[in-house]
Amino acid sequence: MAKLSTSSMTFLVLNDIMREDYREAVVRRALEYRTQAEATARRRLESAIRKSVRVKGFHKPLRASTVSLLKEVVASSYHSNTLMGAILQMWVESHSDLRAAMRDFLAAREMSVTEASELDDGFASAWALTEMLETSKAFRAEHPDFGEDDVALMLCYLTGCAPLPDEMAEGLALKEASTELDEQQVEESVPQDNMIALKWKQWLEELQTLPADAPEWETTQEFVEAIQQVAEDKRQEIEATRGRLRQALTDLVEQAADQLDYFGLTDVATWTAEMCPLGEAEALAEQVDQLREMFVNHLELRQRPAGSLAEDRQRRKELDELEEGIN
Repeated sequence: MAKLSTSSMTFLVLNDIMREDYREAVVRRALEYRTQAEATARRRLESAIRKSVRVKGFHKPLRASTVSLLKEVVASSYHSNTLMGAILQMWVESHSDLRAAMRDFLAAREMSVTEASELDDGFASAWALTEMLETSKAFRAEHPDFGEDDVALMLCYLTGCAPLPDEMAEGLALKEASTELDEQQVEESVPQDNMIALKWKQWLEELQTLPADAPEWETTQEFVEAIQQVAEDKRQEIEATRGRLRQALTDLVEQAADQLDYFGLTDVATWTAEMCPLGEAEALAEQVDQLREMFVNHLELRQRPAGSLAEDRQRRKELDELEEGIN
């Protein structure tokens, strides 16, 4: 299989390939399956729907029926990469038999399988549409009971490869080959035992042009110490940022353990700060703190005695709002 590397092949590339009736079938299956899905996939889909979908007559789209929701989710899936990714993850999870058969098929051909966690933002690579269809045909020869469209979509998802028209794939391959050649030439121009980062290399080249009696040489030690201090400051900045998220996760598990079990969020204890990109850690820490507060408030509401029917209805209303935010 000829995989083509790409860093920006979003799920929206399927817009030009997936038939409208099949897209609707995929979305319908994802929506109908979400109540049975694992918590991670369900939260991902429902979060994407809340952010991307508007249903007339409903302030909160998830309160609309599947029939009312379907049309709007299909329409939004053409424009929201986040939503399309969540739909695909849910759809793949709903097809456990096809997924298992496809994994075995790929393993037998020594083709790697891409996990859902690796496809947050889009396909990891790409391949020519003709090659994808040939591979799909080979799978169906062994498993004729599975539908052609389902097989093709599952194949693309589990390989992490976006299907591209042949001419586009050929162009990408040529560009990739040219890039590799340029990188090889750069590497060959520098001794392999002295591959210094480009920025440092540029600095060294500038220093080498200075005369031996240049005044800069008199402050070399101070310069080195300043660089070391900057490096230490950056290291502490990273640790502080991750430490904030690490503490938020610890507080969540320790202070909301019963609520996590109540909502079926049994995998939270496995979450680590290191799993999050550094640039998103601060914002995620705030979200985790907010989630913990919602859990604490939810538990207090559940345990609050109601002295009348009106109080009980008000409590139920507040619980519904909290649960909507948590889910």
